[in-house]
Amino acid sequence: MIHTGQHGEYQWLVSGSEIRGLADLVVRFHCGLRLCITAFDSGPLRLTREELEQGWTTQRAVAVSPPVDESLAIPHDQYDEWYLLENPSFAETDLEVFVNYGAFTLAPPTELCKAFDPTWEKSAWEWLAPVQERFWLQLERLNPGTYVAVGDNDVIVSRNHRFIEAVHEAAAPCLRPNGPRCDSPG
Repeated sequence: MIHTGQHGEYQWLVSGSEIRGLADLVVRFHCGLRLCITAFDSGPLRLTREELEQGWTTQRAVAVSPPVDESLAIPHDQYDEWYLLENPSFAETDLEVFVNYGAFTLAPPTELCKAFDPTWEKSAWEWLAPVQERFWLQLERLNPGTYVAVGDNDVIVSRNHRFIEAVHEAAAPCLRPNGPRCDSPG
């Protein structure tokens, strides 16, 4: 299932399934920005000597790439969280890592409860609204062009509407007319 919405100047998309080619789309639509990795497999990315030689740096526990170009290989695993910024500065900033909240989504909890079986506990999503509020406050403070989280859900937030459209297309090939069938391999 895919949820979409808008918050101020940001558009967002949440997919319950992996979005294939997401790292490639990030590179394609964000040339010149810096990729800031706040979570790699749920924790901080430990840069290799090779990455340091390629211009990667760290600011506190955040790995910061050289300017994004088509040669950038984005380290990724599971439970990854990225911000794309022009001039990242994390020296004085304590960051909350949202990808580590199981089932983190931007879909409104009331919308999620509608899909619940009537016998399920409706309070299961009570934790989500305060987490979403902190997420939007942190996003306003950091002011990234784009935010990406790959965890239980893929969560994409961006001011780049062309990027969101491309991600939506990659996330929903089965929804396009004449697109591949959902059970086809590619």
